[in-house]
Amino acid sequence: MPGSGTCTFIDPDDYQANLDRTPLSLLLVNDRSEFNGRATSARLHHLYLFRSEEDFPRIAYISLAPALVFVGFATRESRPMVWGGVQLQAGEIVLHSRSERFHQRTAAPCSWGLIGLPPARLER
Repeated sequence: MPGSGTCTFIDPDDYQANLDRTPLSLLLVNDRSEFNGRATSARLHHLYLFRSEEDFPRIAYISLAPALVFVGFATRESRPMVWGGVQLQAGEIVLHSRSERFHQRTAAPCSWGLIGLPPARLER
């Protein structure tokens, strides 16, 4: 069902709980005293878009939904992010397999996104 929304968070537990309603789950491992994040998502019939902005360095464990294939990327020029052990620069993308699980590490505030498609749509 199509829909979209943006939420702002000051509590990392609320941020993680909100993401449980998306086709990904995220477990944050960081200093929880200072948190500021925003998550934006849009779901069309065969396309899922997600963008996160986080104002703190952190480590996260991310699990992607099995029904979709995802492409991940940084959405802002900033310090490099490490996705699954690979340093990702602005302008680069990562193709994720279905049900992939990986660590994502940032050394500074970051902004990143995911695009998800059913495998058959990606083939077309």
